[in-house]
Amino acid sequence: MECGTTSAFYEKMNIKKSFISLSSPHIYFGDNEQTKNLARSVNYFGATLAQKYPDKFNLLASLPLPNTENSIAEIKYDVETLQVSGFTLPTNTLGTYLGNSQLDPVLMF
Repeated sequence: MECGTTSAFYEKMNIKKSFISLSSPHIYFGDNEQTKNLARSVNYFGATLAQKYPDKFNLLASLPLPNTENSIAEIKYDVETLQVSGFTLPTNTLGTYLGNSQLDPVLMF
């Protein structure tokens, strides 16, 4: 992303700051380890962009749902190390919806 082009667009549209995140279908396709690594990778990239252009971007990090253990570990890392602004949550991950009690440890963390 070329920030010069972004700056001109932001100015024209009177946008002060963007919160960047991944959109659907999210990052889980059945492999917990791959999802854990992908979450770390995309969150690191987004945090790097937000740190490079703090006046333009904040990051809403992705979690390796539905794996609760990996998601809690990612929350800790993202908050403590990457200093993200928040997290995005998909409405469901291959049929595991946010209301599923399996996700309670993440939602209550």
